Amino acid sequence: MKVKIKTEFLDEMNEKEIEVIIKAKQPNETLDNIIEGIQNISNDTTILIAEKDNKVYILDIEEIIKIYSNEQYTYCIYNNEAYRVKKKLYELEELLKNKNFLRISNSCIVNIKKVECFDMGKIGSIIVKLKNNDIENVSKRRISEVTKYLKERWN
Repeated sequence: MKVKIKTEFLDEMNEKEIEVIIKAKQPNETLDNIIEGIQNISNDTTILIAEKDNKVYILDIEEIIKIYSNEQYTYCIYNNEAYRVKKKLYELEELLKNKNFLRISNSCIVNIKKVECFDMGKIGSIIVKLKNNDIENVSKRRISEVTKYLKERWN
């Protein structure tokens, strides 16, 4: 199999962002191996490999607003756009546990630095308002965990 690599440096690109475009006739094992190789090289937890519109992106985790699962896929919101992530939510939770990310439900992890506020108005519930105006509910199972996290940082 022939693989061509083309490198382009653009002034308008964010310095913390690298875009990898892979062109192929159809998905195959070699393509999967290339993507996996990029992910393994970048297992530095300051970046996350994601895909959108058949392009692979290397995203700065500090700019990720939230990571969530929907049906059988995992997505992240980055620059107000959804990107698909190959890793499972529990794998990302482990990977990002010391990086200002907090699991608030079975289907959502939020970047604490991208939270506008925690609304504790109703007794027994917490609503998370994100800086991009998204709203997420903390699941009942995770309320004590989130409350503990907030109390630890309050003092």
